[in-house]
Amino acid sequence: MRSKPRWLLALITMAIALLGAGAFPAVAHGTLDQSHTGDPDCNSTNFKAFVSSPTALRQEFVPSQPGLASVSLCLNMSAGGTAVNVNVRAGTAASPSTTLASASTTAAASGYQWVHFDLPEVEQVIPGNKYVIELPASATFQWRGTCGQILGSCLAVDPDGYPAGVSSTSTIGDFAFRTYSGELAIPPSGIADQHLAGDPSCGPGVFRGFTASAGASRQEFVPTAAGLAAVDLCINVTDPSASVPLNIRGGTAASPGPILQSEVITAPQGYQWARITLDPLVPTTPGTMYVIEVPSSLNFQWRAKCGAVSGSCTSIDPDAYPPGVSTRTAGADFGFRTIAAGSAPPTGTADQKLAGDPGCGPLEFRGSTSSGTPARQEFVPAANGLAAVDLCINVLDPSVTVAINIRAGTAASPGAILQAAQGTAGPGFQWFRVPLDPVLATTPGTKYVVELPSSLNFQWRAKCGEVSGSCTSIDPDAYPPGVSTRAGGADFGFRTIAGTPPGTPVGVADQKLAGDPACNAANLKGFVSSSSPLRQDFVPATAVKGLDAVDLCLNIPDVGTIVTLNVRTGTALAPGLVIATVNATATTTGFQFLRFDLPLVVPTAGGAKYVLEVPNSSSFQWRGTCAAIIGSCASVDADQYPPGGTNTNTIGDFGFRTIVGVPVMRVLPFLASDGVS
Repeated sequence: MRSKPRWLLALITMAIALLGAGAFPAVAHGTLDQSHTGDPDCNSTNFKAFVSSPTALRQEFVPSQPGLASVSLCLNMSAGGTAVNVNVRAGTAASPSTTLASASTTAAASGYQWVHFDLPEVEQVIPGNKYVIELPASATFQWRGTCGQILGSCLAVDPDGYPAGVSSTSTIGDFAFRTYSGELAIPPSGIADQHLAGDPSCGPGVFRGFTASAGASRQEFVPTAAGLAAVDLCINVTDPSASVPLNIRGGTAASPGPILQSEVITAPQGYQWARITLDPLVPTTPGTMYVIEVPSSLNFQWRAKCGAVSGSCTSIDPDAYPPGVSTRTAGADFGFRTIAAGSAPPTGTADQKLAGDPGCGPLEFRGSTSSGTPARQEFVPAANGLAAVDLCINVLDPSVTVAINIRAGTAASPGAILQAAQGTAGPGFQWFRVPLDPVLATTPGTKYVVELPSSLNFQWRAKCGEVSGSCTSIDPDAYPPGVSTRAGGADFGFRTIAGTPPGTPVGVADQKLAGDPACNAANLKGFVSSSSPLRQDFVPATAVKGLDAVDLCLNIPDVGTIVTLNVRTGTALAPGLVIATVNATATTTGFQFLRFDLPLVVPTAGGAKYVLEVPNSSSFQWRGTCAAIIGSCASVDADQYPPGGTNTNTIGDFGFRTIVGVPVMRVLPFLASDGVS
């Protein structure tokens, strides 16, 4: 960075003092992190350019610390008592993305001043990544900056005062700003298996002790989980960056056992919870002592609690982790957290699942939703039946009811609820299975939606579609056929288990609706329930000589419902003779293809029209396609069976399938040549 000449800064300061025109200081909360070269005062000499706009103005910055506590902007206020709003966003000035935090304040006086904005809580940011300060509007005041063009009060172009970023307008080189770092209010993402009492933030006020040594430092822990996926260390990196080595060992801090796994990461400067991911996972035995070992900490400090009065430890801290001790004086605990491995997928081959069929844990699914409003995930089955859904959830209470709906449509525009189910889950990360009873008939290649009406007492874990919170980076698309209602459409953790729906027809159908759709409310939205006959035309293929069975798509409310079917000649509008009659009894309720096995195969003439007739359907529904906009038919369907039609103007075609059979040949008497049989 280029610094302004010291004599110029001194002259500016002296002139401001003599003229009485100075900045109105605001109290800054946090430690100054980013600002213009030399951190100049807020006045018209240092920042000659300005913009006053009813639309958003933006300035990029690149933090060096992982916690953002507040920002200050150099503004020229036309009047005191003016309310000012600010946003902090991910992305760039030209292409901002997620809003990470918003803050408001009131400028007490008019004139040039650093207006300070304390964020609602210290926001987690990634050192080295680009972020944006945004003023949504500044029509009643000026945001001052350096000159990017010769224009107005800018008689010359200023040197680049903040090379790490730019502004959103070509007339401004950089808007005047300051950012302040602070201790993160919460540890990093993921529910820790083991941690210190209170699961504290990482900072010098919380961890007053530290070790920075060429020798090994160790901390005991006793897991309750059967696998270790990651370790978080509270460290303060004193160099621009440092290598942080880690060993996981058996034994104790005083007498460590074999090294089970080693990892090394690079951490940026400053206080932070540094996450060290273990790949592969380390198997652990719940209740057994293990050791976190840092072989060397010369370029950083492993922060710790105080076990004795010495240096920055002016008093002794209570024991923050009774199950274990460290190698520090009096065994005072180092700042650490252990992250349990995710649960493996449950039994059964999944029909639809995310890429890699991952375990359910905070590392595999860094995002989450816990809400009283519905959360949805699309899926496209390859099977014709859905027997169960597995959800990756983290239950926060001792037990919760997990309710799901399977719907037609899309995540953004869900259709009818086809089936609902629920189960009770215990605490922790888990793949939780919700069975469907009966198995839901699905149409392969058609989009469906898994919906959680509410997830208030648990988290539905998800992949990361944008940078926010625990999603410090964006995950690849793990399920291209569908999206969710989460930001960026990132997929929730789910698996679908295939099954055979009741009443699934067997045998290859001769005549059927286009696509041979499954029998459900999504595929066949229309229906009739009538005491008068309902009829559907069908035309057997030319080579077909007989009809062996018929499947009808029905919605049955009661087990034991008896349905009668007639097969007739003629057409739906002008039926002829009844050539066969058969009854079938429904053994399950709900949507189903009910099979009618004819007592004898009915001879048919290929290419001729015949009729399927239900004489009375007052106790159930015969489902079909929509020929008119009425009731559940919000639109008219395309013709799904061009050879035939129905006898009702609301239904295009009823749901049906015809099964081919070979008719029994008739035995004719043999006539002798002499006329005697």
